[in-house]
Amino acid sequence: MTRHRLVMSQNTANQQPPEEPILVQKSTAQVHAAQELEIQEPSTHQSTAQQPSPSALSNQQLTMEALANQVTGCTATSQQSTSPDSRQQIVNNQNIDADEDFQDEAYASSVNSSSLTSIASDVRRGVEENGRLYPSYGRNTYGMPVDEQELDRNDLQHAKFLLLLRDRLCLAPIDPSPTRILDVGTGTGIWAMDMGDVFPSAEVIGTDIAPVQPTWVPPNVQFVVEDAEDDWTFTPGTFNLVFGRELFMAIRDWPRFMSQAHTALKPGGWLELSASYPRTHCDDGSLDLKTSFYAQSVEIYYEIAAAMGTSLEAPRSWAQQMRDAGFVDVRERIFKMPMGPWAKDKRLKSIGVFELAQLNAGYEGYLLRGWTQALNRAADDLRILISEGRLEVNNPRHHTYCHL
Repeated sequence: MTRHRLVMSQNTANQQPPEEPILVQKSTAQVHAAQELEIQEPSTHQSTAQQPSPSALSNQQLTMEALANQVTGCTATSQQSTSPDSRQQIVNNQNIDADEDFQDEAYASSVNSSSLTSIASDVRRGVEENGRLYPSYGRNTYGMPVDEQELDRNDLQHAKFLLLLRDRLCLAPIDPSPTRILDVGTGTGIWAMDMGDVFPSAEVIGTDIAPVQPTWVPPNVQFVVEDAEDDWTFTPGTFNLVFGRELFMAIRDWPRFMSQAHTALKPGGWLELSASYPRTHCDDGSLDLKTSFYAQSVEIYYEIAAAMGTSLEAPRSWAQQMRDAGFVDVRERIFKMPMGPWAKDKRLKSIGVFELAQLNAGYEGYLLRGWTQALNRAADDLRILISEGRLEVNNPRHHTYCHL
């Protein structure tokens, strides 16, 4: 399973503190395999306004740790509060039972109103390397592709998040009638469009370095080609929510990111970040996490990230960086996700299917550009490793999971 880290923080300037914390911070060190991924309902705020289910965490920062193994969550707010700055809670601290009766011989093969008219044609085309398409815009080299295969994986990932969060688009308890929402690194734009449908009162802006979003979108949604590592061009103090998901390979200066998000938010607004942590877990030892091909690919991923100037361990520092940027009521939540349909619980089994499907779709994409460009190694050698690693993670007898 993957463990999911969710970090949220709130901009609390000129805001009254909530009577009790909305979220609690979870410790990745204390989380163990859980039988059910229970997501607790947020406690009520002073306001009597009912919180919409898709967004249950206010202006807190929400972070989820790295890639496909560990997921944790943290929230923070920009308003002054008398409550502690950091709270920690474990969301499912039970062992996940494996379905020993699960057998599927075919499983390995079967799991396998935006305005951009001013963008230059070379930005639209991107750069092709080793049969994959990458963005040509941005201050730094981005390691992930932006072709159809990757866009399909992004949509699979979105479906996984919806299942994991019980159909919620975010956990921040934002205003029930928000005016502006910012989705940093929007990708296909699917989250931004869903938010536009749920919150018709809000102007939803999605930013990305690749113009891959659809043309037909809700009238309150727009997409902008912008690098989140550059100076943000938005009017300060205008957003109810700044949202980012799986950005750890895209951002190198996280303290600067936190500071710019804090500036962009209204008093009482929320920052929500999430990322999957790449370190895989296997409680029963069914897969060797030191010598297996999949374990080797995870180590290579860390090597690539370091060579490209990013850190896969960055989410572990998000909570403190949020506080340093002026956020308060920082909360962190950790979820565990099985990698594959080996869990006995029906819901966890479904989450595992989505997690494995997006991993299969993105296995090469996670590594290929960094392997060939940053590490200067042959693409064919990587593909051999990936093929062996896929066999391991697709084996339902290997009870692996990661953290979100």
